[in-house]
Formats: sequence, structure tokens, C-alpha cells
Amino acid sequence: MKKSLTLSLIFLCFILCSCSDRGEHNTFNKQIGIYSLDLKKTILGNYSKDSDKYKHLLITFKKDSTFIMNMKVPFMRDSVGTWIAGDGSPDKSNYLYYKNFSYSKDGTGEQFYPPYNEGTDSLFLINSTTPQKGFEPIDVIYFKKIRR
Repeated sequence: MKKSLTLSLIFLCFILCSCSDRGEHNTFNKQIGIYSLDLKKTILGNYSKDSDKYKHLLITFKKDSTFIMNMKVPFMRDSVGTWIAGDGSPDKSNYLYYKNFSYSKDGTGEQFYPPYNEGTDSLFLINSTTPQKGFEPIDVIYFKKIRR
């Protein structure tokens, strides 16, 4: 009886772990693509005067877990780095790790939410990014998927 209970618990743990990994894999695959800054949703604040420039801001999430933006912007620390997909749950978010930024030992990067659908658009958002030195952050930045 004890042996079958132990085997059942091991099997249950295996199923739960594989479901979590599958969630991360699905979130990762959904994230891959090219996104443009959504100026309808993003409040640029002091950066509004340059909105004609920023409307062309793109971020690309690649299959090799890297990201690249087509321009440097003052409200984000860097335009290149790596990204990690969470499992889509509120407890395990996605993270950006800028190439030219030293992270603490806990490894926490810029937290962002996985893509979600609003109407026909696939969006993701970043809360309070780390800006370049001497510049102000933006509270919430929205990006809209334009290509896979």
C-alpha cells in the first residue's frame, strides 16, 4: 500500500511538472514575433513630444530567447537582451534581461505579462521599465503583435 501511494505521488508530481513546463513552452511560442508600440494604450507622459518617432518602435522576440528593438529609447534601459517566458499564471511572469545591465543575484529582470488577446489584437505589457540613466520610466508600456 505504501509503495503504491509513493508511486502515485511520484506520478502526480511528474504530471504537474510537465504541465507547468508545457505552460511555459506555450507562452514562449505565443510570444515569438514582432510587436509595435501601441500608442493608443501607452501613456508616454514627458515622451509624448517624440511620439512620431516612438510610433515606429518595434520589439522582436526570437526563438533563441533573445530580443531586439529597432531603436534605443530613453524609457528602456537597453534595446537588446534575452527573455524568459513564464507559464502564463500570475505567479510566474515573463522577464526581460537587458544585455548592458547588472542584475541582482536573484536574477529578477524586467517583468512583463504574456501576450493576451483583446479583440483581434495580441498584446503584451511591461510595468514600470528601468529607464536609461537619468530618464523617467513609463508606468505601463503596451506592445501589439504585428507579425509572427
